[in-house]
Amino acid sequence: MILTEINAGPFAPVVGYVGAILSAVFLIWRLWAHRLVAWRSPEEDLPNTAPKIVAVLCAVGIVAIWLYAEPATLSSLVVIAVVFGAALVITFMAYAFLTGALTYTVERAHRASETHPEKIVGGPRLRRDAKMAKATHKVNTVQELLRGATYDPDKLWSRISRGMAKTLLLLLFLAVMVSGTLCISSTGFAIQVRLTGKPAAAVTNADQAPGAQPPEKESR
Repeated sequence: MILTEINAGPFAPVVGYVGAILSAVFLIWRLWAHRLVAWRSPEEDLPNTAPKIVAVLCAVGIVAIWLYAEPATLSSLVVIAVVFGAALVITFMAYAFLTGALTYTVERAHRASETHPEKIVGGPRLRRDAKMAKATHKVNTVQELLRGATYDPDKLWSRISRGMAKTLLLLLFLAVMVSGTLCISSTGFAIQVRLTGKPAAAVTNADQAPGAQPPEKESR
């Protein structure tokens, strides 16, 4: 049985804690510090407070799962890990699709005679005059239309339209990171509970740790 208890001796809590904590830290590092530019939202469109929001949400979620993880809730903890895993796949697919559909390249002036490409997020719908210009000049792509507008996104999309697109991408990106972190964390705590047969928070008390000696009673 997958949920049967395994006696791993005094090293059992170490396996659970190291697996849960390091895996969560590694996931956050890979997504933020390592800069996976292949699927991240454009840097200018990602608020600087986003990493802090992710850290807070992940910390709260990890602590909640840590307190919830115990032998009586092991089966539901496995279900929680599966749910977060499914949410990770769904939100990532949606994020990847919208990023590819709404991201465009503009040329920004770097020096007096130099430009460099930069990614921006466009809106889901073009302005009415932009649609007319696209049809009149028989422009095939929005990227080509943006080039003809001297890379001014305000000529193609309204501020509200671009703001909605950026907000949606940001929410999906946060959902990907939080669901991925909590999926790995809940799996790690489930492994710890299975190995020790005790609640995940039990080892915070020294007298409940494996191999600990019971406290001596004071003689009157």
